[in-house]
Amino acid sequence: MSPSLVALKRHMATRGLPLSGEAEFAFRSTDMTPQLLTLRRGNPDVILFSVLSPEDFSRILTTLQDIHWDEPLVGAVAAWCCPASTIPT
Repeated sequence: MSPSLVALKRHMATRGLPLSGEAEFAFRSTDMTPQLLTLRRGNPDVILFSVLSPEDFSRILTTLQDIHWDEPLVGAVAAWCCPASTIPT
């Protein structure tokens, strides 16, 4: 389990916010349907996410549309455009 997920779960617990489910998928997965259907069965009020690429975020959005699930999304996309050595200072 990632350190950020551990911290998020701890933060939610201290505030009495239940976590109805969690799911992981492979980087640049082509099908997230099983994970999202499992999460939907938990009947969450919001979907929290953290993905490593814009493609993964796009796949989440597409899959949510495909399964007709319209819950609010909160999260982050960790995208990078170039190596740090090429960023002008």
